Amino acid sequence: ADADQRPVFHLANLNASIRTSDIVQWFEAAVGQVQIEWLDDTSALVVAEDKTRARDPMGASVMGNLPSFVVLTEYRTWLKMKTKEMTMGHSGKRKRIQKKKGKRRRKGGYRSCD
Repeated sequence: ADADQRPVFHLANLNASIRTSDIVQWFEAAVGQVQIEWLDDTSALVVAEDKTRARDPMGASVMGNLPSFVVLTEYRTWLKMKTKEMTMGHSGKRKRIQKKKGKRRRKGGYRSCD
């Protein structure tokens, strides 16, 4: 690990009631000042500003502040999982789309294609 890199964490399963200020409150006592970058409505990245204070962000002090439904993962671990999912989800083969026989919608109504 690069000693100059700030710790980054991924939060998942966030719901609409959670605000940026909630996330900051969960982390600031344990790791100090943080920056939050929302990825979408249910996930965000948390970047610890002070790498010396953020020695154990996965420890009990942070985990105890998180709601039970929120999933906290170290960024590198999350990125590896996401990359693996993307790789496994794409086999490189294209699915053949079968055309259905029957009626198709055209201007002026339906017409048989048989």
